[in-house]
Amino acid sequence: GGTFSLYFGDFHSNTAVYLGSVRVMKGHDFVVTDSDMSPLILRGEAVMIGGEMYHIHTANPISSSRLPLLETYSGKDAEHVPLFSRSKSSPISYDASAEEMKNALEQMQHVSHVDVR
Repeated sequence: GGTFSLYFGDFHSNTAVYLGSVRVMKGHDFVVTDSDMSPLILRGEAVMIGGEMYHIHTANPISSSRLPLLETYSGKDAEHVPLFSRSKSSPISYDASAEEMKNALEQMQHVSHVDVR
């Protein structure tokens, strides 16, 4: 078994998804979250923090109050910095039927009608 997720859009359009705000500290490889974002974020996922792209660490643990980054945060220390991700599907089984794929895609933010063949 196994699953995958599909992404839609980019950070420079109206398809970016606001996840909440974070506290950032220059030189740190993590951000502190205002709420538990662990169900919303995948390891290795690209996120936009204060207008700059970072990636969630592929191995370090994601907790209810911290998101580990692959890169060191290079901006200024700040609180309530917006965190965005790209529109993402729910996990899709690797052997999903066309109907299951269609349903997962149509439930994504900013996606309406999809044909899967």
